[in-house]
Amino acid sequence: ATAPQLGLHRCQTSAPVGLVTRADKAPYSDVRVRRAISMAIDRQALIHTVYLGMAEPVYTSVLPFFNESYMPFDQLPTETRRYLEYRPEEAKQLLAQAGYATGFKATVSTVERFPDQRQMAEAIVAMLANVGIQARLEVLDYTRMQQVVYEGGMMDNMAVTYLGTATEIHGRVYDNFVPGPRNRGHVDDPELVRLSQEQMVTVDAQKRRDLIRRHQLRQLETTYYVMLPSVQEVMVTSPELKGLYYKPFERETGDVFYRTWLAK
Repeated sequence: ATAPQLGLHRCQTSAPVGLVTRADKAPYSDVRVRRAISMAIDRQALIHTVYLGMAEPVYTSVLPFFNESYMPFDQLPTETRRYLEYRPEEAKQLLAQAGYATGFKATVSTVERFPDQRQMAEAIVAMLANVGIQARLEVLDYTRMQQVVYEGGMMDNMAVTYLGTATEIHGRVYDNFVPGPRNRGHVDDPELVRLSQEQMVTVDAQKRRDLIRRHQLRQLETTYYVMLPSVQEVMVTSPELKGLYYKPFERETGDVFYRTWLAK
């Protein structure tokens, strides 16, 4: 049966998921290790196995949700694209250059509350094993996961976790990059801090977008977070619903509709 009168809307989430490491602790303090981890992950495989194709690859903390500031793959610098591609043999070479020719042991933590994150974590454990990183999967309840990510428990761990929700782009380029309780990866990068703070006080829209673009380029260069696919949400609406502008997955306020009305 078909119902052509119904509206079908695909919406991008505003809550990115990433593979988080302790950037201030070895081995993750070495950018070669972080790049190797990124190159060990087959993002297209995650999209098709976990989300059945209903997701998009994400490369920085700025998601497709933020249309004007989002940087698709073909706009990224050539020299950083390869760190975002599935290149397991090159990942092994980077690990060897960093002194981990035989790999190392680690834990990948995730939360039981979100099945898709658990599935991604399971797949990532297998992908890391292919480059010599022997990781075990740790599935935690939500409270314990918050302790691991926020309260310093993630010492030798990696974690597949949300990187926070934000309907304003400031949250995407500030929280996880400026020292503080929301800095999940314990990132301490003066250039990212400067860009994060400068965009916050810049009024001119184009100048702010330029700062956010430079922030993303620095993210790509440093690979503090390995961004994972962004799920697409699907919503079916009646023909009477007009002007739909939908921002999904707002934890603080619930799902929010902007400029939306009923025709009758």
